Formats: sequence, C-alpha cells, structure tokens
Amino acid sequence: MRDTDTMRRNTNVGFDRRQFISGVAAGAGALASTGVAVAGCKDHDAPDLDEVADGKSDTTYYCLQKRWFFEKKLVEITPLKGSIPVEELYGWDRTHYSSVGTKPLQREDTCTLFLYEGPEGDLSLVIVHEKWTGDNDGGAASFTFLGLPKDGSWIVQDDEYDAPSNFDQWETEGLLQTVHWTWAGGRNDGGAYGPLDDDLYFRIDPAFNEDAELYGEEYEGEVETWELLSGPLDDPERHELWMDEEANFFKSIFDHRDHEDYWEQKREEWGDEDDEDRNADENDGDDEADDDGEEADEEDDGGWWEDDDADDDDDDWWD
Repeated sequence: MRDTDTMRRNTNVGFDRRQFISGVAAGAGALASTGVAVAGCKDHDAPDLDEVADGKSDTTYYCLQKRWFFEKKLVEITPLKGSIPVEELYGWDRTHYSSVGTKPLQREDTCTLFLYEGPEGDLSLVIVHEKWTGDNDGGAASFTFLGLPKDGSWIVQDDEYDAPSNFDQWETEGLLQTVHWTWAGGRNDGGAYGPLDDDLYFRIDPAFNEDAELYGEEYEGEVETWELLSGPLDDPERHELWMDEEANFFKSIFDHRDHEDYWEQKREEWGDEDDEDRNADENDGDDEADDDGEEADEEDDGGWWEDDDADDDDDDWWD
C-alpha cells in the first residue's frame, strides 16, 4: 500500500541538483569561513575494504522468496562485518548526493542489499541502488518494509535534505514504512536502517522501474538486478534475488508448522501494534477518513502480510 498523499514530495521546475549543489557549496564555504559547522555535511572517500573488513561474522540469517506454489529461493546470509559504523561505511557524500563509501560493493544497474555488523556488534540493513559514477541513466525504486524494529531508525536517508531537487519520498511512521527513490545518471540512492534485532523477522516488498512510484517523473534508467551480499566485507558472495517478489529476512529456520505458528504470532503482534497506532491517530484527531476509507485502509494494511499458502500441507517447503 502506498499513500503518496502523506509523503513529502519536493518538486520545482527549473531548479535542478546542479544548481542546488553550487548553492550548497557556496553556502558551506561561507559558513566554514566563519567557523560555523554545516550540520550533516561531509565529504567522503571510499574506504579501503581490506583495511575496514573485520573478519567473518559468526551470525547467520536467512532470506526467503516464494513464487507461486513451486518455486522458492532460500539464501543463507552472513552479515558483512567491519570496523567502522554503518554511516561511515555508507559514506553519504554532500557533493555527489550518493553513497561513496560502498562504491567497491556497487554494480552497474544493480540494487545492492546486505546486512552489516558494526564494531559494537550492532546490525543494520543497507540498501544501495545503482553505482556511483557508473555509466547509467538513473532510475527509480519503491520499497515497502514490514517488521522493522520500532526502536530502530533510518541511520542514513539517501537522500534526505530540504531542497526542491530532492525528489525522494520517505514515509517512515507506523507499521508499514515505504520509501520511493529516484536518482540521476552517475549517482545512486539508498539508506541504512538499524539496529536490527538479533531475532529479526522483516519483509521487503520491492518495486523497480515502471512499477516504482517515481519512475519517469525525473529519470528513466533501468535497474536490471537485485543482489544480496553475504560473507566477508572485502570479498562477499553475491546472490541474485527475484525483483518482482517479496523478500523475507529472519533468524531461524522452521519446519513448516513451526514457521506458520511463528508467522501467525508475528501477524498478531503487528496487528496489535497497528491497532494501537490507529487508536493514537484517532485520539489525536489525525484520522479524518470516512467509514469506507477506514475499512479500505484496514483491509489493505491487514492483508499485506497475509500468507496465501497458510493451508499448504507441504512440510518440506524450506528444503
């Protein structure tokens, strides 16, 4: 479900990023000359992954995709482990409005996703769309997230700055979080969310290219591959994911019935949280939808994580 009416959308014909970059550079220089720090502004160099890599993580997670009744893709994930915080690894650069720090991990026309274990053992989800300075025409992607821990946050929001040239839309309040990204040629987009729970269980519903909310509004490049990285930071394995299917991330492998019981428990938990959020909105007077609109929203929210295969008797669907 995507409610674009609630999202921030910055548009201003005639004012592009190049003009904004020039203005920011001039402004930053003026502030620097007076000794005033520019909050959130920092230039980054790509770290040497051989130096940043901190061995191999001893934790294991899983990613599952299902297609119809017969196809499934189960990937065992080892978080990439490093000696610097995730925001430093991501390296969002104020000049290029891109992730510079992850450049050694980026690929052309590819969305790169991985779990990252930082120096304090904190776990984060990292997403980078496209390759910085690559030979591409830009692109667009929309991700909806379910089950991200409520005590976590978007440590990196790429992009998240207040200017007409920022077209990205972030809806990060409530049970479902949705981000619509779009990026220019030679640049990239993405973000990092954390900390994740050790017993993580969340889902990503992706939409790329024509299926993305912002496709064609500013840029029309194509994403061709969605990759999940696993293993050592300086030499990870690359697993290709289906671009048109939801991806489920979790800690433990279950047999079929245990998985269904746990999934039902999570649905009830998320449903309770959603009810609390709705009640809070109503108490604050923020929910002015009519009865029909409320019923439609509840149906959309409640059905998003439903497992269509709940009655499947195949106990070996994980194998």
